[in-house]
Amino acid sequence: MRQWAQDWSRGQVARYRYRRGLDLIRKGNYEAAIAVLTAAIEHHPRPAQIYITRGITRWQAGDLQNALADFTEATQDPKLGAKAYGNRGLLRYQLGDEQGALADWQQAIAVGPRDARVYYNRALLFIQKSRYSEALADLNQALAINPNLAEAYYHRGNVFYELQDTNRAIADWELALCNDLRLEQARLRLQQVQQNPLDDLSQKLQSALTVQQVQIAVSQSGNQLDIDIRRPKGKGVNYFTLPELIRNRLIAWQVPGIRKFRIIGKVEDQSLPEWQQVYTLYQGQPSPPAYWRLASLTTLLIFPPLGIAALVYAYRVGESYRRGDYPLALQASKTVRALCLTGIGVMGSIGVMALGYLGFTQLRSLRSRPAQPRQALLSRSLPRRPLKPAFQLAPAAEQPARGGSSAHTFQRADESRDYRLDRLRDSQA
Repeated sequence: MRQWAQDWSRGQVARYRYRRGLDLIRKGNYEAAIAVLTAAIEHHPRPAQIYITRGITRWQAGDLQNALADFTEATQDPKLGAKAYGNRGLLRYQLGDEQGALADWQQAIAVGPRDARVYYNRALLFIQKSRYSEALADLNQALAINPNLAEAYYHRGNVFYELQDTNRAIADWELALCNDLRLEQARLRLQQVQQNPLDDLSQKLQSALTVQQVQIAVSQSGNQLDIDIRRPKGKGVNYFTLPELIRNRLIAWQVPGIRKFRIIGKVEDQSLPEWQQVYTLYQGQPSPPAYWRLASLTTLLIFPPLGIAALVYAYRVGESYRRGDYPLALQASKTVRALCLTGIGVMGSIGVMALGYLGFTQLRSLRSRPAQPRQALLSRSLPRRPLKPAFQLAPAAEQPARGGSSAHTFQRADESRDYRLDRLRDSQA
């Protein structure tokens, strides 16, 4: 008993030291954290977890060889072996041992096949080696385990793009942004791929503005769009109303990466511009709707996972708009609306199914109810009035001896019963 108490006390001290080490890691004090974790290993009931934590801490501190030794020690634990092999494989890849990294990741998958990060890390190595089919298989597996892994969507989109499947690449980059709006790499790839050709944009602007005999040429410089307008002599252009018309068209088309536009107006045979002005594209635009009421309804009544995501994106609408990033606010607004509509559709489907089930059970209860006897139904239709006794007992002096019977009494009972049956037949008639 005393030995058990000592072991329990040492285990509690080891757990405290482990928590203390985690706190030191969060504060960035790696040397003190390593010392505390080392003191906690001996009596901790799960030392493999401490080895993994100490290995990551040593890795962050630059002590790569000792970190590798810690991960190797943690592989002895069957429950944490996948995590240990996964980290050791990543460290071996950083050290240039690609074959060792692939072997460790294969072992991690064999020990624990439900770790999405292992498939994701191995896919990145396959992408660097241009082994796209193997990378695609690993990324598909990683997303099957964790459908919210935004980086996996981004890199799978890159793989699809390398395989010349642009539509699926765009879809994956959009999914990456839906799961993490801060993933700028996916936003840049979308802008590069979806950017309208400038010649096509020139034709669209010229058709939309319906200005006859005026030539429009568009060029891009960073996040600014230069719109060169040349008019013939004798043909006027209203440069005061034209900027608002162009702004409305560009906002409707959502030209990627454009924040400003400049109008350069010239007469066709002159080199100097008669008008030149830079305009902010989203100036004066109201904030996109956040649909926060629908988001709250989705959270409280419909489907909490969808509702929580809708509330997060609803908050990002206002935050992005105040920061001046109107396209990001608009995209977040569209995401909120899609999540809310999906939640309402789920609630409607559940309501229809519930009503159908109630109707079905009611119909079954009506069909299974037994038919009531005719006499019982008839007796219910009679007026409820007190019934007179069919016969009365004779006074004590006139009662027959026990075991005997009175013919006169039974005759009166039979007559009364016949009379009551006659009344029943009359009421039926």
